[in-house]
Amino acid sequence: MNFLLFIFTNTPRRFKFIISGKESVICMFRIICLLIGYVFGMFQTSYIVGRMNGIDIREHGSKNAGFTNTNRVLGMKKGIIVFVIDIFKAIAAFVVATLVYNHFFAIELFSFVTSDGYVVRPHFPYSLFAGGTFFASYHVLPGLYAGIGAILGHCFPFYLKFRGGKGVACALGLIIMLDWRITLISFTIGLIAVLITKFISVASLLITLSVPILMFLLNFPVVVNGISPQEWHSLGFTMPDLQSYFRNPVEGVWLMTALCAFVWFLHRDNIKRLLSGTENKFSFKRKVS
Repeated sequence: MNFLLFIFTNTPRRFKFIISGKESVICMFRIICLLIGYVFGMFQTSYIVGRMNGIDIREHGSKNAGFTNTNRVLGMKKGIIVFVIDIFKAIAAFVVATLVYNHFFAIELFSFVTSDGYVVRPHFPYSLFAGGTFFASYHVLPGLYAGIGAILGHCFPFYLKFRGGKGVACALGLIIMLDWRITLISFTIGLIAVLITKFISVASLLITLSVPILMFLLNFPVVVNGISPQEWHSLGFTMPDLQSYFRNPVEGVWLMTALCAFVWFLHRDNIKRLLSGTENKFSFKRKVS
């Protein structure tokens, strides 16, 4: 099974797809989805809200460009604005990457051009398409990469010299789009943690820790599965050619495990303060720094 090279024909309204190197397209859609996510994520809401109020949020409070510090420095209303927008930019990245994948990869990858120049798109099993919580399909790998890209963009926006936030709100948006069961369980864990401890950092750490565990326990199908050899044969491909790509549920678990480790690393100072008993407890009251 070979990858896709885009070769434009003389006819403006269609182009050829030549299959030549599976590894290239597998790598390409992941990179594209990461970049889509990064573009959404680098909209640094906390920094922008801070500038609208005459400050650089990264020079006040905990010096973190995120919801909790915005809430402490600028108050509850502005903190909630930052929180909601940061969640939705990850959701938007997930949706856009999913739509891009479904149009340019799920469909066009398996299209071919006949000798007389007609583009043929065979009938696909729906499980071939990407999806998530609000889609019929549970193939979430494109959206998962986009969500991770959004978190990276939030934490390392290039125009702010790569000084951003810690990506928790973006991670919540990604979790919402993965699966409603994972969302319900992990958010409940986080809510209980913050009600008991009053520490947002504890809730953030436990939520991100629970997601890869839940994905593993639920045997979550992060990529396409359930496609029979007969269905692949009807598309003109043999199962061994595509099985290594489309039947790899471990990849999503490893991605979320890496994301969990990344979030914990960014919270290393919070962890030290928690262990020393000096971590600030969450409050909607504004603190002047």
